[in-house]
Amino acid sequence: MIGRYLLSVRRRIDHAITFQTSPLGLSLAPGDYIKVITTDTPDTPFTIGAISPETGQVLSALELADGPHEVTAYVPGSDAVRLITIDILNNCVTDPALFGTLFTTLVPREAQNTYLVEQLDLGEDGLVNVTASHFPTGTDTGRSIIALDTLDEPYTDGSIRFTYAE
Repeated sequence: MIGRYLLSVRRRIDHAITFQTSPLGLSLAPGDYIKVITTDTPDTPFTIGAISPETGQVLSALELADGPHEVTAYVPGSDAVRLITIDILNNCVTDPALFGTLFTTLVPREAQNTYLVEQLDLGEDGLVNVTASHFPTGTDTGRSIIALDTLDEPYTDGSIRFTYAE
């Protein structure tokens, strides 16, 4: 059982986080669990596009649905990149002033992870430094995947938890 636990820890814990917070009202100790929600907006090749200077047709890896879209764009003749709204109809931009524009759509990606608090330190600036390691839990049950890995019962899909090689 200990071997299964250690193998699962090695397999499942893939990152740690460190952040600072105010000590006022902080009721946190090593061994506690915290949930951290993060949001980022990665620019992937699927969200980058161009508007044809002649026809206004949107050229991108994914077709944008008809309607307004908030994008970060560089409009030809402009001196800066700015946040604008483009209206799409039949994969074409309706405003001729935006023809020739390069853009990227902002697609926020939210992640919610559970972490095990490992260390708390008081920094020189009076803030508490929190160090925690990723502690994976099942999305459907909220139970520790590491703890489930130590059991003899199969996963919910019927597959076995560990295989042994000789």
